[in-house]
Amino acid sequence: MAELSALDRAIRAARRGHPTARDLLGAVLEDDPRNEAALVWRARVEPEPDIKAHYVRRVLNVNPGSAWAKAQLAALEGGAPAPTPDLDEIGTRPASIHHLQCASCAGQVEVHPERGSKAVVCTHCGTVLDLTTEQLAILGQVTTRWIASRDIRPGAEAVLEGERHVVGGWLRYEGWDSEERWRWDEWQLIGDRGAVRYLSFFDDEGFLLQTPVRPTPKVDARGIEMPQGYVRFHETSAARIVAMAGEMTWRPRLGSGLEGVLQVAEGRRDGVHYSVETTADELEVVAGRHVPEVEVWTALGRHDQVERTHARVASLRGGRRLMVEVAALSLVLGAMFAVLYNVDLPPSDVASADLEVAIEPVVLPTDRDERTLALYDTLEVLTVDVSSRIHEIDVAFR
Repeated sequence: MAELSALDRAIRAARRGHPTARDLLGAVLEDDPRNEAALVWRARVEPEPDIKAHYVRRVLNVNPGSAWAKAQLAALEGGAPAPTPDLDEIGTRPASIHHLQCASCAGQVEVHPERGSKAVVCTHCGTVLDLTTEQLAILGQVTTRWIASRDIRPGAEAVLEGERHVVGGWLRYEGWDSEERWRWDEWQLIGDRGAVRYLSFFDDEGFLLQTPVRPTPKVDARGIEMPQGYVRFHETSAARIVAMAGEMTWRPRLGSGLEGVLQVAEGRRDGVHYSVETTADELEVVAGRHVPEVEVWTALGRHDQVERTHARVASLRGGRRLMVEVAALSLVLGAMFAVLYNVDLPPSDVASADLEVAIEPVVLPTDRDERTLALYDTLEVLTVDVSSRIHEIDVAFR
């Protein structure tokens, strides 16, 4: 494994809230006073307003167009908290860009140093480059032909929980067990305050938003030891990365052999979904919740996708209602047939009965790449009275 640079070690300490972060970042700035990423992180970890303002001004000296630094300085000088970005600001944040040369095809590769990236994918040839090495060592190769199952691309911005995030990179995983194979997508989101989140999409479960658990809890073969209780795994499998794009704040393990295989485990407790990803030398635990698709598109400012999602949901509800009504009609006609044609009914001392049919949840395919879960209403057929020639059949939906 390549040795981390001084900046990488400093940013890693800052992300984890380690008290040595300020000293490590200070050492980087002694060697490179205009290192924008180090200045940004030094300002973020500084609790004293006057000192924080000093580093924010240095950021503006290096990058006068930094919207983050302008907002921070305005808040510090005005004595108010930094303004929360809204959806109208999405996509307008200027960013510093470094251009590197791919070690494989010599093509130009864009890198955003303020994201603390450790790996980047060449858009020309699919080579994954290790940004922690001076010579940009090659971590592996991925195909450039894959398209994410949802139109979320590196560089897109979203407002989540009041904080603006940028989509740093995208990954497609393939998992397998003894019976089947499946795939899912994952996007790494980097917040203005340095927080990292992972947005995943599964065909059968939808979106899942998770955040790394710090400090990393103890994990064994059966589950995770969390302060609030033990989280037992309900699913474990092998997996590998089959496609990726953009930048990552970690170095992915790639390859078609055993070196590219990782272990993934899933567990739930108290409404929280936990995921564990394990390689030969790293272990990451993340936790979060499922997020409605409309909420994701709203956070991304994608009003076109919000409208499409609403239209799709309305269509599914209409189809659901129609199928429930057809099922109800079938039950009613069956009951009427039994009464009108004097079909023998099982012996019973009860002249009337309350019948209830619960239609189980099913998965409806809406197109080749998407499956939406539709839950059907409970159908009640109330009081079919067969004790006389006067028959009452009521159908109710709930």
